[in-house]
Amino acid sequence: MAANLLLLDELFFSDDSDAEYAYNMECECFLPSLLREEHTKVENYLEEVVPRFSHAQFRRTLRVSRRVFDYLLDTLQLYTADGHHGGREPVSDRKKLAVFLRYVGSKSTLFELAQQFNITEYSVIRARQEVTEALLRLLPTVITWPQPQEFAEISREVSEFGQYTFPGIVGFLDGSHIPIWKPRVPNPDAYFNRKKYHSVNMQAVCREDLRFTDVSVGCPGRMHDARALRMSSLWNAGYALCGQGAYHVLADAAYPLTSWMLTPYRNTGHLTPAEQHFKTAHSSKRQTIERAFGVLKKRFPLLRRCIEMVSVENIKCLP
Repeated sequence: MAANLLLLDELFFSDDSDAEYAYNMECECFLPSLLREEHTKVENYLEEVVPRFSHAQFRRTLRVSRRVFDYLLDTLQLYTADGHHGGREPVSDRKKLAVFLRYVGSKSTLFELAQQFNITEYSVIRARQEVTEALLRLLPTVITWPQPQEFAEISREVSEFGQYTFPGIVGFLDGSHIPIWKPRVPNPDAYFNRKKYHSVNMQAVCREDLRFTDVSVGCPGRMHDARALRMSSLWNAGYALCGQGAYHVLADAAYPLTSWMLTPYRNTGHLTPAEQHFKTAHSSKRQTIERAFGVLKKRFPLLRRCIEMVSVENIKCLP
């Protein structure tokens, strides 16, 4: 567990000063042609160039430290065919992981990644798929709800940070849009959100230190946040997860008020001073989940540019 916490800390929440990346879209059609097409590629980039990187250069390029990279490589258990039976040399696990991290952490196209790592564009797509599947297998061990014995300490930390006190809080809930191409479904408009682009909803809960404790992904972008919550496992489990209602999660006004989730008063223009104080304190604390989304998307810019997929069946719907 300690190793998993270290992974989360270094993978998502370490501070850096990386520049903002521009949006980038790329086509993955015509996979057979990607297999056949030859390009001028960089020789031994991962084998000879990357090992000479400083710690900062390595982190800036692959978005994680060397320690986290090695941890992922040892833990993910990627599939690599045994032996070499002619044809192209199989892509190593190390290269698959590096390609994936470069893909999610930069604006590089498939073509550019294929050149940089001396593989075909189709191999880039395969590496992305294999690492994604491996990360999903690892996910239940790193995104976990806090244990009951941790509630009091989390609540104390939440209440003490910032200008306002707010006791009894163990998490913060919100949703964030992940842009995608217009999907090939009978009703693609269901994915066209109020911000005027196609997306899927990523619902998440985080704790006071920005670690995610619950994630649900896959609802269409136009779906209301409250409905997305009701379709997730958290809706039925929330009361028990929050100590039978002894503790609470903070969420914005798009969500319903429940025995385990607190939402702000609606501003009708007639709030009492006590109600206004509650609303202000609530907003001050709830910004934690917005910061968590911001850190995640800055570290992995793919999540804020358009993900190149038209088949929503390929989106992994997490409970």
